[in-house]
Amino acid sequence: MTSLTKKVEINQFLIRVGTSLDNLFDRIINSNSVTSHCD
Repeated sequence: MTSLTKKVEINQFLIRVGTSLDNLFDRIINSNSVTSHCD
């Protein structure tokens, strides 16, 4: 049972990291598109 809970914790951690990375990429893409439009 302990290994099962560990897997769940790892999954939640990976999901949190993935969402934060997605937000970061979104911010980078948005800033890049804004600068390219300014050109």
